[in-house]
Amino acid sequence: MSKMSNLDLVLDEMITTGQKMIDAATALKEMFSETAPEMSKVETKTKKKERSTCTGS
Repeated sequence: MSKMSNLDLVLDEMITTGQKMIDAATALKEMFSETAPEMSKVETKTKKKERSTCTGS
C-alpha cells in the first residue's frame, strides 16, 4: 500500500469518526436540553409520595 493510499484511508477514518462524534454530541445535547418533560415526571412522582404520606398509605 502506498503512502498516499494509506493517508487516504486514515483521513477517511478520521472524517467518519468526527461525524460520529458530532452525532453523539448532538444526541447528548438533545437528551439534556429536554428538561421540561422530565420535570413533569418528577413532579408527578413527588405529588404521589406526598399524597401517600398524607393519607397514611
